[in-house]
Amino acid sequence: MKKTRSDEEGDRDMISELPEDVSHKIFNPDVYKHFLDNGEDGEIQRKTMRLYECLERLLRIRQSIEKFKIKLEFFNDLEYKSFVRRYVCYAIGSNAKKMKLDSPYEGLCILPPIVLCAKSIEVLKLTNCKVELPTGSNVRLPSLIKVHLFGVNFEDHVSSNLFSGCPLIEEIICSGCKGFETVELFDLYRLNKIKIRDDWYLKQVNIKNLNVSSLTVFGWTIRPCGTISPCKISVYHCMNLRKISFGKAFIKDDWLCKTISKLLVLECL
Repeated sequence: MKKTRSDEEGDRDMISELPEDVSHKIFNPDVYKHFLDNGEDGEIQRKTMRLYECLERLLRIRQSIEKFKIKLEFFNDLEYKSFVRRYVCYAIGSNAKKMKLDSPYEGLCILPPIVLCAKSIEVLKLTNCKVELPTGSNVRLPSLIKVHLFGVNFEDHVSSNLFSGCPLIEEIICSGCKGFETVELFDLYRLNKIKIRDDWYLKQVNIKNLNVSSLTVFGWTIRPCGTISPCKISVYHCMNLRKISFGKAFIKDDWLCKTISKLLVLECL
């Protein structure tokens, strides 16, 4: 088929025929950056930064905060991360009682260590945060009553003493967390509700608390070879248990029968 004049023109490299200064602008990435910085997206970014700075000024002058909550829809800018860390520190300095940090992706938000030593925090809810502490430091949350952890990534020395530093804890909910190998809940006299499920690498749960009334454990361990094994559960002196729910757990029949026979107020199994 014979090509028409319009077809031949469409096959030609029109960009190569442009003047050098024009083609340079087309392929120069700084041009697009300048457009973003000065266009609609750039204006949105500037407004966002002004909002963040305004919030920071407000937090600085606050003497007391009852509830502090941040939900991040997107969180991949280092400057925004620094703002969030400062917000959290200001909230702790203002004796916040309830704190909730919700990150959309695992590991993007690193919890400032000061949170795990806050005297005022009564309710702490974390989603997809990474929890770290300097080596040799321990968790000290003397006022904490409720802790909800979803998709949280722990360092070993944090998870090992996370709950022992919370003497007033009443409710523990952990789901989809990483870093827990052994959970020990001993002599936490106010602890009433425990829910631990879908926590990676969980090997063992040991509980010795008289006032616990609700216990849920769904856990497993992924071995280096890739196989999955159930976690072990040990329950001692939990005579007020009314609800028990176990899944993916290693339990012997004789232990279960012996334990249940001692739970006189058990309502749901």
